[in-house]
Amino acid sequence: MNHLLCLLCTAMLCGAAEPTSKANANLQEILERYPQADANRNGVLTLTEAKAFQKKRREREVNRPKLKPTHADVVYGLHQRNRLDLWLVKSGKPTPLLVCIHGGGYRAGDKSQYQQQVNLIKRMHVAGISVASINYRFTEGGKNPLPISMHDAARAIQYLRHHAKKYNLNKSRFAATGSSAGACISLWLAFHEDLADSDNNNPILRESTRLIATVPVG
Repeated sequence: MNHLLCLLCTAMLCGAAEPTSKANANLQEILERYPQADANRNGVLTLTEAKAFQKKRREREVNRPKLKPTHADVVYGLHQRNRLDLWLVKSGKPTPLLVCIHGGGYRAGDKSQYQQQVNLIKRMHVAGISVASINYRFTEGGKNPLPISMHDAARAIQYLRHHAKKYNLNKSRFAATGSSAGACISLWLAFHEDLADSDNNNPILRESTRLIATVPVG
């Protein structure tokens, strides 16, 4: 959804009276990714059609069912956006954890979008896997330059590992997924060296930031 919005906004900046996918690369990409946006099925996507398609998607998003977290707005750091939600699966033993990281170009988005990922969470729970979704600091025009967002995500991983016993988590089996910016953050976590600081006075920062798997999307 965030990727579609970015493409649409770029297309709207075109000076043409009515941009179409014939000459606008952003509308062409939308057409390729969302062929159903071509309302009259003539093989050409107009800006009007793209905007109508986005409006319908937004309406569906608003009306989609949500799954309330087991724990909501858990504070994992000092910034106001250092919050996470948890959907814990009931289990007699510590469970693996999938950490979901929202997209939005490092400028937008929110962890609450995963409350609408009911099927994802239920599939994970059937497999015995708990789920978390996290917020992180936006770049705010350079106020919080990258990789600050990545370090926030790493801090969330460390926080969850430190409280693994409290939430019945298997701290050796953490994975991450995300789309767009969230995909980039999950890859950064997967391939960056471990940020654990064994000598730190803060026990949270002594925890590992390593993942056993990542599933980047888009």
